[in-house]
Amino acid sequence: MGGLCSRGLADGGCVTVYKAEGYSAENPIMRVVTRAADGQEHEQLIDPAKVDPASATRTEIDALAAYLVDEKKLDSISALRIGAEAEKGTESFSTAFAEKKNFYAIAEEMIKMQYECHNLAGYASYQKILSAFDAFMDKG
Repeated sequence: MGGLCSRGLADGGCVTVYKAEGYSAENPIMRVVTRAADGQEHEQLIDPAKVDPASATRTEIDALAAYLVDEKKLDSISALRIGAEAEKGTESFSTAFAEKKNFYAIAEEMIKMQYECHNLAGYASYQKILSAFDAFMDKG
C-alpha cells in the first residue's frame, strides 16, 4: 500500500507514513519509515491516540497528522504546516525520530504570528490544526 504522506529531510533522507498491517478503526497503528540518504532505515509503529502534540517527535506528529487527514479531521494542506516551522530545514535522519518538541505551542505561536501579519489564510490553517489537536486530545 502507498504512503499516506511523505516529506524530505535536509540531509537527503525522507520520512513516509503508512497504515500498518492490521490497521483498523479500533487499531489505527501507523508505520513510519525514516530513510537516510545512504539507504539506512528506521521504522516505528505509532499509535496516534498515544501521541501528545505538546511532547512529540516529528515522526510522531507525522503519524498523527496522517491519521487526522485520513479520518477527515484535518485537511492535507493544514497537515503540511504541522511541524514545518519547528524544523526550518535542519531536520536530519537522526533527529526525525529522536527529539521531542511542543508542536502544540509551536502552532499557537504560528497562529499568533499569522494574525499579527494579517495573513488570514495562514491563521485559518493554524486554527484548523489547533482545533484538530483539541478535539483529538478532548480538550475542546
